[in-house]
Amino acid sequence: MARSVLIATMGTEPGAVTTSVDLLAARTPDPVRIDRLVVLMTPRNETDGAPHAVLSADALCTDDEDRIRDREWGMVQDEFKAQSRYGHQCYYVKQLDFLAPPELEPRVLNIPHDDLTAPNEAFDFLRLCISEILRHKDSTSDEWDVHVSISGGRKSMSAMALQAAIMTGCAANTFQAVVSREVEQEEGEVVKHGADDDAQLERVMHPAIPGDAWLLPVGDAIPWKLQTPGARGWAEHLLNDPESVLDDNGQVESVKLAQEAERRVLASEQMGS
Repeated sequence: MARSVLIATMGTEPGAVTTSVDLLAARTPDPVRIDRLVVLMTPRNETDGAPHAVLSADALCTDDEDRIRDREWGMVQDEFKAQSRYGHQCYYVKQLDFLAPPELEPRVLNIPHDDLTAPNEAFDFLRLCISEILRHKDSTSDEWDVHVSISGGRKSMSAMALQAAIMTGCAANTFQAVVSREVEQEEGEVVKHGADDDAQLERVMHPAIPGDAWLLPVGDAIPWKLQTPGARGWAEHLLNDPESVLDDNGQVESVKLAQEAERRVLASEQMGS
């Protein structure tokens, strides 16, 4: 039986991650038990501020614990403890009577800045998303159903995660967790000043379903032409051979990216005709 993994982007608002898990658990008529939660984020601090050089596939993540967004990540970890700070099982465990919360895996992009500030950094975030999706889709030890949440982090992070999902055939399981304007405003206050009490924190981390949070699938809006069989090979190529789309200075070259993508789409169409 396949296990389910959620790959989610996260910025300064960890509620985007916990709400994504809640919405899948509350989905009707087919609720989803998330067995593993992989959270993709940029670092919390800058290093030397040097220009970022495109990384090899095995160096996309940093293992430096000082660079993890410990406040946001700590809040996510707290919400999936079997016994939460609210004195009861967390929403995810309680909602579907699961015996255990999901495995938690942080993935911190190995860049010198705490945000995506240059094309090379955005390109490597795309490759990190591809890497995590394929790590689960191609697993030989477990069969995984892959879900992707593009709810957290900068819009550029969401865009890269969506593109990775399209290229790897996961667009149908890609979604955004949308919350009411009231919850959004309250979460902004909690991020800036901290929660007044546990009740406020619970409203932000686990908005009421239905009412204050809903799941917006994005796969149905993706043009079919972008989801060609050739896109999977293109994703693997970008992950493992990024040099082919760099210029002489090691920078991502948009013209090369566009030309190679178009060539692969045309080749895929010709194979199917």
